[in-house]
Amino acid sequence: MPESLRQFKVEIGGLGQWEKAKRKGNVVRNWVVSHYSTRPLQKTEDIKNALKLVGIDDVWGKTEPNSPKREALLKELRAITKRRNEISHEGDRLAHRSGGKKLRPIDKPLAENAVKFITDLVAKIEGKFPN
Repeated sequence: MPESLRQFKVEIGGLGQWEKAKRKGNVVRNWVVSHYSTRPLQKTEDIKNALKLVGIDDVWGKTEPNSPKREALLKELRAITKRRNEISHEGDRLAHRSGGKKLRPIDKPLAENAVKFITDLVAKIEGKFPN
């Protein structure tokens, strides 16, 4: 069992469910799924920690062993996450003291590049950890 899964915290009330279950692994899986169903997995650290639960350690180091390339990859992922949050939480507006709030510039190539980056990143991770 991965160390981080071994240390996964559960509510004491859930122990009765685990105790009664014939397939205890299903109960544990459901706890983990329930836990992550209400939490965003956007930050690189959160993604890393979630994958540790299934035995994937050092996801970023193994996905991109070259340190400068890895840092560039993580920087791009953080930038996309930041922009996503600006769009969804701020209405994609810049805050200006004089002149109100103006929309941030966005265009189709920016969105397409972000989608391609994320698609390529997921494929790269899946290639390193196929099962």
